[in-house]
Amino acid sequence: MGKGIVWNADYIRNVGTHTLLGIDVNHVGDARFFNKNAALAAISATSAAFGCGAGSAAANIDCAIAAGATISDFANNGLDSGSNVCGGGALAAGACTTTPAFGGINPQLGVNQMLFPAGRSTYNAFQTSIRANVHNPFTGVKNMNWIVSYSLSRYVGSALDSDFINTAIDNNNPTASLGPNGLDRTHQFSFGGTFDLPGSFRFGAVGHVYSPLPVSLTLPAPGPGGIFISDVTGDGSGDGSGVYPTGDLVPGTKIGAFGRSIKPGDLVSFINNFNATQAGNATPAGQVLINNGLFTLSQLQQLGGVIPTLDTPPGPVQGLGWLKTVDLSFSYPKKIRENLIIEPKISVFNAFNQSNFDGPNNTLNGFLNSGPGSVNDSTKSDHLNTRILPGSGVFDLGAPRVIEFGLKLNF
Repeated sequence: MGKGIVWNADYIRNVGTHTLLGIDVNHVGDARFFNKNAALAAISATSAAFGCGAGSAAANIDCAIAAGATISDFANNGLDSGSNVCGGGALAAGACTTTPAFGGINPQLGVNQMLFPAGRSTYNAFQTSIRANVHNPFTGVKNMNWIVSYSLSRYVGSALDSDFINTAIDNNNPTASLGPNGLDRTHQFSFGGTFDLPGSFRFGAVGHVYSPLPVSLTLPAPGPGGIFISDVTGDGSGDGSGVYPTGDLVPGTKIGAFGRSIKPGDLVSFINNFNATQAGNATPAGQVLINNGLFTLSQLQQLGGVIPTLDTPPGPVQGLGWLKTVDLSFSYPKKIRENLIIEPKISVFNAFNQSNFDGPNNTLNGFLNSGPGSVNDSTKSDHLNTRILPGSGVFDLGAPRVIEFGLKLNF
């Protein structure tokens, strides 16, 4: 584009395959592996505990409901996944004495997560930049070397992080929820350069402006009885147990839906539609109980053992924050002799002390339980808990202003 100035534009596609995902090969909690005798025993024990007599008849269950029983009471007596009843441990190892109704292929074994090369990711981007290396561009500058770049991209994966080992979102369909992962930023604008000034002084600047990260929307995870409330895929995960601490992705969404397919302004209408069409329905585990004649849908609804109604946001929905930072440096590289250069330097990171929030390891959460920091009940004050602050290591992009003094010897 001129002397020392180069513009380039590229379309880039990168496909990552065979990343490791942890999958429970015993399928504990999976709705397909149902132990009816264990379920009958759990129902009978719960009915008796509420003074309704031992037995699993509809009258016993109705009596327990009238006495205040909930799905968690039945779950605590074994009507649940082995992830909750036994903490994921093996019956054979004495992890618990109660046989879970959904204990997997072999209830004696417990949860057995094995690593499979089942993960996948794709990165598509349009990247463009202008670079310049110009001598004496204007008065007062002897040399100028700079670059301005922009990237419009989408990075989707089968887990939030493509680099480390993750638990599969769905043990039966590991790649079914492929979506924008925890490092996806739609827009990334960066600039940087150095300017050689008179008197051997050198000025440098680096800046970044990145659009917000995405967040996955998940159902509230109750713990005991979770397979009847938040395990909507029926694979045994997403029950709020110690093995699977979060609920499943909200039906109709994929990984990283909030901020991408569902904008902050769309969340209220999305939740209202979900409540009208999904809430109150049985999960696959609940449907198994209905199909086996153990419960009716009405009984499960009274017990709270169905897909829950989500709370609508009480006020304006807060989106995640943009990242904005500019780093400046000023140095004095001085040649002492032919093979020795001494360079005192001062650098200011985040020179304008921009407040940045929602970094990759600390964002507003997508648990739609209306708790503090959740996207459906977040306020501006919640962002105080997601501010990027100095941490361990050397990567603090977007943290509050830091001034560094240095002295470099080149020989």
